[in-house]
Amino acid sequence: MAHDLDCEFDTVLYEALYSLKSNDSRILSFKEGEHFRVVDTSVTEQDSNWIRVVNRNGISGFVPTAYVTEKKVQTTEFLSWLERAISAIHQSGSSSREPQRGSLRMLVDLRSSLLSHLGNKVSELPDAEPVHQTTFQDASNTARVIVHTADTQTGEHEEPLPEKNICGPELLVKLVEEVRRRTDLSHQQSKNAVSVVLEIMKDYHPDLKKMLAGLTDNEIQSVNMDDEKKMCMVLNKLWSCRNDQQQRSWPVHEDEAVIKEDLVELATLLEEADPFTSQRVLQSRNYEDLVMLATYYQMEPRRELRLALLQVFVILCDLDMTIVKELLYSVLPMELARDIQTIVDDDIRIKQSAMLLTILFSTGERPPNDIYGYINEGFCKFVFSCVDGSVDEEMADMLLAVLLAFNLHLEKAEDNLILLTLGKQPEAAVFTQKLLLLVNREDDPVNILQNRGNVPNSTLKMLLDIFGNPTTASLFYLNDTKVLLDIITRQLMDLTPGDKRRLTYLALAENVICHCDYETHFHQRENLQKILENGLSGECSTPEEKQLAKQILQRFSEWFTYKPV
Repeated sequence: MAHDLDCEFDTVLYEALYSLKSNDSRILSFKEGEHFRVVDTSVTEQDSNWIRVVNRNGISGFVPTAYVTEKKVQTTEFLSWLERAISAIHQSGSSSREPQRGSLRMLVDLRSSLLSHLGNKVSELPDAEPVHQTTFQDASNTARVIVHTADTQTGEHEEPLPEKNICGPELLVKLVEEVRRRTDLSHQQSKNAVSVVLEIMKDYHPDLKKMLAGLTDNEIQSVNMDDEKKMCMVLNKLWSCRNDQQQRSWPVHEDEAVIKEDLVELATLLEEADPFTSQRVLQSRNYEDLVMLATYYQMEPRRELRLALLQVFVILCDLDMTIVKELLYSVLPMELARDIQTIVDDDIRIKQSAMLLTILFSTGERPPNDIYGYINEGFCKFVFSCVDGSVDEEMADMLLAVLLAFNLHLEKAEDNLILLTLGKQPEAAVFTQKLLLLVNREDDPVNILQNRGNVPNSTLKMLLDIFGNPTTASLFYLNDTKVLLDIITRQLMDLTPGDKRRLTYLALAENVICHCDYETHFHQRENLQKILENGLSGECSTPEEKQLAKQILQRFSEWFTYKPV
């Protein structure tokens, strides 16, 4: 009979498929399995991505439709959920404020309708308890209603109503968003402004120090609905442009100015919005927008639009490493490599393409195999010739960074395109000089993005690979090799035992000694002897460092004295 009663009345709740934590007061935080009831259907009609609901604690707000699913529950469970929500609103003292007032009115009306519908059938509900009457005052405080409460013995622990912290993350988010709204500053600039104010006022209230810590540690994440809607609208427009380009090989309409305006707006939104908002938009659309932008770049021949797209890609990559990997597996790297080789007399586009290609390879992630059809020995030879022959110093540096970034994922020497190409070069004077300058400054031009993970220094990896092969090592002049040994010994003497960089410099020293006719000059031999002995016997040296120092001393025992510890 209970099943029949459930079918006669709308006892549908929304159930959370996943958990969500939000710092935006308009968006509910919830856990997987939590239940809601819709309080405003007009919101979904305007934007199908969101619904406005109320939870069992009587709190109303927005939840993304992708996170919930409809679920018809038993009448007793539905009635119990209603009682909990109505009681929670009254206990919180928020029944006189919107939007709680509207939610309360809706819940009370729904409960009254349900009880009226059930009538004398309440006794037929499973495990029904004796019905008692409770008097509540409605949201407008102008009428009193008599309600029946039927409690089920579920044994579920009732969670306490959430307490508001006046200096909690919600206020922090609101402060940043209000500063941004009133000043037209970017999200990051607004955070900086709030940070300055909190820094000045932190001594006046202890909680302000916690707020400042949360702000500087980038713990606050907000979802700006306006930014999200604008971003989706611009991306939808660009989808139309991409689809239009697929159907024709030349622009039929004079739409360049309009499309450029959309791309500039997208770049502005990505730069000024909270990164969390941008990430949510892209994630909610399964990163399909990235593929769309990459294929649109491939099809779009107009220079100004390509430059605008390149700017968008760079900003996107700075948001999330997942975005970088998604773009790495798109057509974008092949198209950028083609541009670098074919663009003539357009230094701006070449530099932008080189920087973006460097970013895409900077994680050391192995690209798809089809990329080697475009980035091959021919491409590497072209870039080497540009580095050694370019009169534009900045251009040469940016193209060098492409080679350094690409080399990060190449592990086997026999398959290393960089080494294979470099070994066929008659000379590479500029290339080797630039590497020495970079290692001397401990500079890594590939380190453009934050949070790249555990990626090795691209300059040191390139030198390790080059000096691991006698053919490529011979491209360095004798004086250059001595300078490199000076740098290595200086670093090993300055770095404290246990520093992970010591292992890399020791490995580089071993390769240089092995493949550069060391017996002809023995440069820095005394210092290297002391460094290796200290590394072998030092109390703070790691086991790996001791093992490598021992290996070098034993391998070149005719040049260095090995004394077993």
